[in-house]
Amino acid sequence: MVTVKLFGLVSLDSGILSMQVEARSVREVIEKVASTGKADKIALRKSTIFVDGKRAMPGTKIRDGHEVVFFSPAGGG
Repeated sequence: MVTVKLFGLVSLDSGILSMQVEARSVREVIEKVASTGKADKIALRKSTIFVDGKRAMPGTKIRDGHEVVFFSPAGGG
């Protein structure tokens, strides 16, 4: 199992703080989180993604025990 954590607007919009999923890549994590019907797949893809504290892309491979974190892009002004 992989631990998934959401922060920022992706968390607020989905109501998900964290969850556990079975996945072998960040792309699979995005698909599984989006399949809950609560999180928007496009918002997840646009997020800044980290795996165990290192920047990751959808094609990044993962394994059991990893932590995948999604930070929504920030805006300001």
